[in-house]
Amino acid sequence: MSPREYIDFKLYLTAAPDGKGACQVALLPTPEVGETTVPVVVPAESAPKQELLAQLAHKSITARQWIELGKSLADCLLPEGIIRERFKYAYGRAGLYGGVRLRVIIGDHNLKPLPWEYLYYNMLGGPDSMRGFLLLNPRISLVRHEPLPCPHPTLLSTATELGDLRMLIAGASPIGLPPLKLGREIQCITKATRDFSIEGARIASQHLTNVTRSDLTRALTGPEPFHFFHFVGHGTTQTKADWFAGGALKDEGCLALLADKKKKTMDPMPADDVARLLQLAGVRLAVLGACYSGWRDARYPWDGVAGALTAHEIPAVVAMQYEVMGWFPNP
Repeated sequence: MSPREYIDFKLYLTAAPDGKGACQVALLPTPEVGETTVPVVVPAESAPKQELLAQLAHKSITARQWIELGKSLADCLLPEGIIRERFKYAYGRAGLYGGVRLRVIIGDHNLKPLPWEYLYYNMLGGPDSMRGFLLLNPRISLVRHEPLPCPHPTLLSTATELGDLRMLIAGASPIGLPPLKLGREIQCITKATRDFSIEGARIASQHLTNVTRSDLTRALTGPEPFHFFHFVGHGTTQTKADWFAGGALKDEGCLALLADKKKKTMDPMPADDVARLLQLAGVRLAVLGACYSGWRDARYPWDGVAGALTAHEIPAVVAMQYEVMGWFPNP
């Protein structure tokens, strides 16, 4: 089967004028969809409720509350009127074998921590059900497009000779954190990419288990670049002083590596350190199978792991905003 072709549905999301409203959203021009002539200001009452966001983060949200939160996110991102109508049109135009890619450009740091991936819109009508969560539909994807005041990283052209695409898989499961089946996860990733082949390019993987900071540094600063980086493990945050703000405390995202292979004690590697290594290695895609690796803070938007990688010009990052440990909401 040929790869699914997606229609880009570009949304620019920013703060409402004068702070009067939940947000302001505009549909940016694309040939297949068109655009809005003026941005849409979403009323303040449509904003996601803080108590629901807290319940989601602490995994105490019920299914009904989960849907309520998802509907408010959809009201902000796909408000009733021209934008929602254009989305339905794009979905129909894409057809059964096509799809719609929601490319969300978030211009306001206060809106970045919101879990936009949970948006809920029941296009078919009828009773609420899981099918209303749009990203469970294989014909719909959502990509956060980080607006940066600099040229975007240049991707390699498929016209050039790529040969093997090199992927580093690194895993760690420190003592004191929930144990992980690293071997099984790495085996699944290796198996899933073994038969990858596009235009003659294949994926050659190398893996490191019980990885330390020095292990990771040696691998990523070797003579050959890595195109992909996949981390299997835990993410965490650590509190440190911000000396540029008079020593005020702030949180910084980290990947939990090992300080000692035998004792398996933890060594939290700060987001910026990870980002610099991946940038030096030429990584194009980072997949972070670690809780809180996608965590964002409105005041320090680049201090989470995903944010730091973006700031260091890693073109694509897949990360987890919350803790993901076999959880499903109660009815």
